[in-house]
Amino acid sequence: MTGNWTSEKAAEYERLFAQYVAASANAFEVLKAKGMQSPEFREADAATGKFWVKLRALQGKAGMHWMA
Repeated sequence: MTGNWTSEKAAEYERLFAQYVAASANAFEVLKAKGMQSPEFREADAATGKFWVKLRALQGKAGMHWMA
């Protein structure tokens, strides 16, 4: 991770990461139950993506390739 990390920033990252993990697990369950083309999965996947974007921004990697 890049930049200086304050305890507040680290706590925010930890909170968002926990939400990302929960959203990912939910998306997986929806995928299994409803399928990839379902509106329910698209909604769950989008929710997971929003957490990912926020985590990347905290890392100073907004807009960068996910492997960077």
